[in-house]
Amino acid sequence: MRTLLDEVSQEEGITNLEISHEYLLCHLFYGMSGLTADEEKYVYQGSSHVDFLIWNKFSRMPVFGVEVDGFEYHQPGSEQSKRDALKDSVFRKAGLDLLRFSTKGSGEKTLLKQALKRHLGAGRS
Repeated sequence: MRTLLDEVSQEEGITNLEISHEYLLCHLFYGMSGLTADEEKYVYQGSSHVDFLIWNKFSRMPVFGVEVDGFEYHQPGSEQSKRDALKDSVFRKAGLDLLRFSTKGSGEKTLLKQALKRHLGAGRS
């Protein structure tokens, strides 16, 4: 996925973004209010992270997150799917999109290009 993120950025001529891998949620959402007790517990446990965080390198503001979901571990009703729902909720409350890609999926390149254009076009870059 990192290679694909770099490739899409290069193809689209995007030079103002940085990509962080396995960025800890406790750093991203430190001091955030409005979380439920379960969300807060999830954010502040030491290992909760987003697979990739896309940043504006000049403003240092996050643009959106990317998750790569292994099909085997992200089945509906699994413990992982419950953690996914918590992460989705926290990102939504923070006003950040979280793109999810399945390891069995396809069309990731097109979806990434659309997300970058949507965010950069909305003045969030």
